[in-house]
Amino acid sequence: MPESAEVGSIEFENYEGPVKGIEKFRLYFTTLQLERMIEVGISMIRSRVRRLRS
Repeated sequence: MPESAEVGSIEFENYEGPVKGIEKFRLYFTTLQLERMIEVGISMIRSRVRRLRS
């Protein structure tokens, strides 16, 4: 939590839905982040190639 954060209250309640294991979630999240980084990298390379060809 950031140093300047303030928490007004914490509530606990039962949750009936499905919950993924932390390892499955970590793998899924990491894969999503890598996919986004690859998309941005490809976009940057294409942009640079276009500028170099101009």
